[in-house]
Amino acid sequence: MDSLLLALTGLSMTVAIVASTIAWRVTQADRRRRADRIAALAAAAGVDAARPAAMPAIAGVSAPAGAEGDPSELHEFMPSRAADAVPTPVTAASATAPLTPAGMFGRPVVDSGSGGRQHGLMAAAAAFAVIVIVGASALFVSGRTPATAGAAARPPLELVALSHARTDGQLAVSGLVRNPGAASAVPGVQAEVRVFDAAGILIATRKAAVDVTALAPGQESAFTVPVGEASTAARYRVSFTTGGSMLPHVDRRTNLPAAVTADAR
Repeated sequence: MDSLLLALTGLSMTVAIVASTIAWRVTQADRRRRADRIAALAAAAGVDAARPAAMPAIAGVSAPAGAEGDPSELHEFMPSRAADAVPTPVTAASATAPLTPAGMFGRPVVDSGSGGRQHGLMAAAAAFAVIVIVGASALFVSGRTPATAGAAARPPLELVALSHARTDGQLAVSGLVRNPGAASAVPGVQAEVRVFDAAGILIATRKAAVDVTALAPGQESAFTVPVGEASTAARYRVSFTTGGSMLPHVDRRTNLPAAVTADAR
């Protein structure tokens, strides 16, 4: 479960970084296309795009004072406010006439909105990454906290005795387990035995319920786990579970098996 959450977090961060990179590159490409279009229009109109075009002369409008001064100065152009100024009607001839440089660059530039869309895409990618990371972190914490708290609150079981017997090549492990007096009752306790050969290879795993159905506080219960044929057994381990979850326990035994080594883990 922990590995899955870590993998999910790493994947979400990778997706967020890739999405942000793509959005940034698309934004840069859009800016370059805009600059190329402006340069192409300026070249077609014979205007240097690197500096502002000279203001065209318009009939009936005198040049503002100081227009002949420093060309780097910015002069505001205001249309004529003559009372008799009448808008020029649009005719078929004027509609099909080629645009002059003044007409091309005198029109307002309409923003296509692509820049805003790219910024929105980057913001959405960042928000998605934050949501996924926060969600994965919450799942990771919620998945670990209850189990850790439960394990810390419950005193471990105590393995009081452990032994084994071989009969006609059949191995059986038995022992005695105790629930501490300060602990709560534990229902459905099972003893699990894992058997290994001399090379440390697992050769058998068996489970069996302890004799007492529910271990009350301070109560002891015997258990026997038939392992079966295990002629190559050299070591075995004993553990306890309930409902599929491992129960912590401590080794309180004073006897040690003679034929094989018992590891109470």
